[in-house]
Amino acid sequence: MIIDEQVVGLLLIASSQECGDLQAEVGLIDKISRLASVAIENTQLVEATQAELKRSRALSEISQMLSEARDPMADADRICQTVLEAVDVHRVNLFHADKNNTPMLFSGLFKDELGGSIKQDINHPVSKGSIEYWCLEHNTPALILRDAEDLRELTEYHLVRKNNDVGCSFSIPFQVSKHKSALLSVSRRRSQRDFNESELNIIHTVVNQLSTALKRCELSTDLKYQANHDSLTGVPNRHCFEIELHACLEKLSAEHKAGAVLFLDLDGFKNVNDTMGHAIGDLLLQSVARRLKNRLRDTDTLGRMGGMSLLFCYAVSVA
Repeated sequence: MIIDEQVVGLLLIASSQECGDLQAEVGLIDKISRLASVAIENTQLVEATQAELKRSRALSEISQMLSEARDPMADADRICQTVLEAVDVHRVNLFHADKNNTPMLFSGLFKDELGGSIKQDINHPVSKGSIEYWCLEHNTPALILRDAEDLRELTEYHLVRKNNDVGCSFSIPFQVSKHKSALLSVSRRRSQRDFNESELNIIHTVVNQLSTALKRCELSTDLKYQANHDSLTGVPNRHCFEIELHACLEKLSAEHKAGAVLFLDLDGFKNVNDTMGHAIGDLLLQSVARRLKNRLRDTDTLGRMGGMSLLFCYAVSVA
């Protein structure tokens, strides 16, 4: 049985001695074989269409989820589960890189071999010499096919793959923020086929969407920080301080406690600017703000009102 010039099956018909030679039935057998080939092709088309629809729904779900998420990494398990189902993999792991660029497991899921249920992957250690480490170090994706001993990994990891029934795998790094990287790694069992181009494209799409969402989240956080903090000293600006002060007063009132507000001016600060320059004056303001921040408690708020003023607010109990 042949589809697109490729053999997909074999139809075997045998007769007993009583039935005689099958030579006269060759034409009929050929027609049956062709019908069987068409049936197989139709089945494959249906399965391919269903798989594509499933992937499209998964991508749509991830896209909507990431567009609405304030913190995309908070939905890491959900992302892993969607990938697990969309591309029919055995294991999905999401790593973040530590300061030494070593992958640290952030979220991981795998399909139980017996029941097929999805479970947490809490024990997936990786270190220098693994393909995940190589990907983060070189900022490059890596595809390893079934039973291939990839030279980018140490020999000990080849054994780990075999012992853990890991077949083909695909690891792809991406940016979490300006200075932080992460990595998505997917794998199948050795009994499963290698990833095809369509499945690799889906994984790329998921990673691109996740990276974009994380960058958008970081940008939003930066803009919010800049809108509420003094650009020179990094302490809350007047608008943010007034909001914090209002919240502090409400809390003190509810707890029947008293608070205090300290307004601090720097005497002679104008002379510093006039004689030593504004650059030195800026360093002085930064130094004062840093020393005050080091004295803050959890209940204290420090803010800059503008110009030469610094405002220090803290809550104390009624004596």
